[in-house]
Amino acid sequence: MLPTPSWQITINLSPADMLAVIDFHLAYGSDVAKARDLAVAAARRHRSVRSVDSCLLAALGEAGMILSLRLVCESPVSVYQTRLDLLDAVKRRFDENGISIAHAATTIDLRDARPM
Repeated sequence: MLPTPSWQITINLSPADMLAVIDFHLAYGSDVAKARDLAVAAARRHRSVRSVDSCLLAALGEAGMILSLRLVCESPVSVYQTRLDLLDAVKRRFDENGISIAHAATTIDLRDARPM
């Protein structure tokens, strides 16, 4: 008898045009685990979402972090509206839970400035 492998291969057979990817740009210092939980919960509640594939920290940028939510919609026609709905719903949940959206900022320190 062969040993049972400790890994599993999953093949997603959904058409690529039913896949929605939504990136959320989080400010550094935001609670990534909490943001992930809020985004996944909102996606699972949406009527057009068939399944949530993943919600991963995808990048660390100059202004913040990118959390990438990947989900499968019920039809290709529903992908666009589902993205819009979830952007709105997740942003509201982030605001309610203290998760900040990243934005570019410039800080100028004048403490050592010398008059010319």
